[in-house]
Amino acid sequence: MSKTPEELVRVIEQVFEGVPYPGDDDAMIEPGPDGYYRETLASTWRGLSWRNVDAAWLAKEGEDALIFMTPASVHYYMPAFLIAAVLSYEAMDIAVDTLVSMLTPRPPSDDRRDRVDAIAAVFTPAQARVIAEVLQWLRDTHGPDFLPDETGVSLLDRATEYWHSRPQ
Repeated sequence: MSKTPEELVRVIEQVFEGVPYPGDDDAMIEPGPDGYYRETLASTWRGLSWRNVDAAWLAKEGEDALIFMTPASVHYYMPAFLIAAVLSYEAMDIAVDTLVSMLTPRPPSDDRRDRVDAIAAVFTPAQARVIAEVLQWLRDTHGPDFLPDETGVSLLDRATEYWHSRPQ
């Protein structure tokens, strides 16, 4: 049986409590072709505690931020995204899709596979477990919002199965 949203939030806060802030330098954002966009994104998140980020802010500023963050930054800000997805799913809008996409394993031919693997590697077993619980909650409460791909499986289903299979 899935936890309630309030129970999920408590567990998220507990398991991510000691994750260190990744720093204000370029380590926060992955290198990329668009220096201006990278700097704008980095300055938006610089100095920001995950505890001070809500769903409305994430819907505006976090829609694609996870795509450009380093694994350490994803690790640090993940609780904000998870909590907002659980408490304010509708307000999160496309940011939930980005979150699910970033947590979905890719086939060997996909150039995003290494990035997903690098992100998954930073989470402790307890953090991986709560990510799996949030994905399961999303599947149970909003599953029809995530359309299947050409194989008949949605990204949410793939992500949920992957995180449930991670070492506990």
